[in-house]
Amino acid sequence: MKSRFLRGLLAFLVLSLALSAVDYAWLLRTGKLGRGKAIGLITLKGVIDDEKGEEVVSLLEQGRKDGRIGAILLRIESPGGMVAPSQEIYQEILKVRSSGKKVVASIGSVGASGGYYAASACDKIFANGGTLTGSIGVIFSFSNLQELMKKVGVKQIVLKSGKFKDVGSPFRELTPDDKKLIQSMIDDIYNQFVEDVAKQRKLPVEKVKEYADGRVMTGRQALKAGLIDGLKGEVEVISYLSKELGVTGEARVIRLRKEVAFWDRLSQVRGELQQFAEAIKDATKLTRVEEVKVQ
Repeated sequence: MKSRFLRGLLAFLVLSLALSAVDYAWLLRTGKLGRGKAIGLITLKGVIDDEKGEEVVSLLEQGRKDGRIGAILLRIESPGGMVAPSQEIYQEILKVRSSGKKVVASIGSVGASGGYYAASACDKIFANGGTLTGSIGVIFSFSNLQELMKKVGVKQIVLKSGKFKDVGSPFRELTPDDKKLIQSMIDDIYNQFVEDVAKQRKLPVEKVKEYADGRVMTGRQALKAGLIDGLKGEVEVISYLSKELGVTGEARVIRLRKEVAFWDRLSQVRGELQQFAEAIKDATKLTRVEEVKVQ
């Protein structure tokens, strides 16, 4: 059983490679796939946390070092997230640009807050007219469970080395000094955000601050405000980058992804083959014609 599966898997892989080679040759011959440098496609999707930031930074570094890639398209579908990971993505994009490779952002449905922070480091930003973007600002939120704790009869005892050590505790109110301290942190991070956007968008800080009150904007509004460069979808952005690379036809797109261990990928392929086999089996059942005897 195992040997039969391995033979089938090997045949499947060989056939896939052969078909890919034929498709690639046909695209080159017909001019639908241009010769020359390729576009590296990186997707920034979901909330930006430490893990997501590390993944995107790693992919940007990979694209920067890959000699086949002449430019990077950063596809963004993110409402934002943590500040530090967004800043790390921002800084890595600048490294890619300093290496001589263009980085262009294509925002899909949403690219706001940290998502826009990352996009602002790119050479160009494109979005759709109905894209939700902007939301330049910083927010800290805390829960206060004092009244709930009183109802259930729970009292917290805190011993601390300084008055700010338990700032944000859900078991007490924020003091005026607490609020002042947190607000100073928010203001500092906010100023970093605004200054970074202003620097890369080549806009006066005061101009950015006109829209940096946390508001979400449509792509069309962001274009008028100077926060993006044009209204284009992902396919149009690929065509734009192909021209920038001087490619005749459409540039090859290399999707950069997080590396998957060999055995994990083999397990995925096995699952896909099993699903394919089940689908064929079900289709056979549906198309089978039963013999009917006429009395």
